[in-house]
Amino acid sequence: MQRKFLTIGAVLVSSSLLAACNWTWLPTWLVTLLQLKPANTALVNSYPVKIHNDCLRNDKQIDVVHIVVDNIDPEDLETSTFAHYRSDDHGNASQGTVAPPPPTRMPGAKTHVDFEAAPYLARRGEVALIEVELTDKRYIFMPGGTAVITSDKANGYMFCIKRDTHVSPDGRHTSFYVRWVPKVDGQPVIGAYNFMVIDRNHHRRFLPVDPEVKNEG
Repeated sequence: MQRKFLTIGAVLVSSSLLAACNWTWLPTWLVTLLQLKPANTALVNSYPVKIHNDCLRNDKQIDVVHIVVDNIDPEDLETSTFAHYRSDDHGNASQGTVAPPPPTRMPGAKTHVDFEAAPYLARRGEVALIEVELTDKRYIFMPGGTAVITSDKANGYMFCIKRDTHVSPDGRHTSFYVRWVPKVDGQPVIGAYNFMVIDRNHHRRFLPVDPEVKNEG
C-alpha cells in the first residue's frame, strides 16, 4: 500500500519520510487532536484518527489473531510473529492454546504481520479480534484510545471497537477488531493501521509502518 499523506490544515507531512526517520515524534498538539477528535473512519480522513467504528457489541466467541512485536525499529517488523486463538465467550480476549488455521501472511507483504483475515471473516456480520503484544521493553503503548490508529482514509472503516481502544495496565497489550466487509469492484478490501508508543522518557512516537489486513476474499 502506498504511503498516505497526513494533512493538518496547511501542514503536509509525508509518512514515507517519517518512516525513513529512526525517531519520529508526533507533536503534542497533534496527539491532543487525536485524543479530542475521535473521528469516524468510515468518513474520508486525511490524517491519523482513532478507530471509532462500533462493532455493535457482538458478544460471542470469535477468532483472535495475536501479534507479538518485539522490536519496533525495523520498518517491516521482521522479528514479529502472529498466532491464531479463539476468544472467550464474549469476544473480549484470547484464551486457551493456539488454534487452527494459523494466520497466513499476505503475499508481497511489507511487514511480517500483514495477514489474510478471510479465514476468520467468512460472512457478513462476522468480526475478529486483533491483539497486539509489545515486548520491546523500550516502549509502552500510548494510552487514551490512541495506541492503534488508522490513516487509511479509503479502507480504515473495516476496523472497529466495542469500547475505546483498551491498553493493559502494564502498557504492553492492546486490542481492536476487524469486521467483514464486502469486496469492492470484485477485489478484497485491504486496510492498514499504525501504532502510537511512548518511551521511558515519555516521548511519544508514531510508527507509520502500516501493517495490513486483507478482508473477505
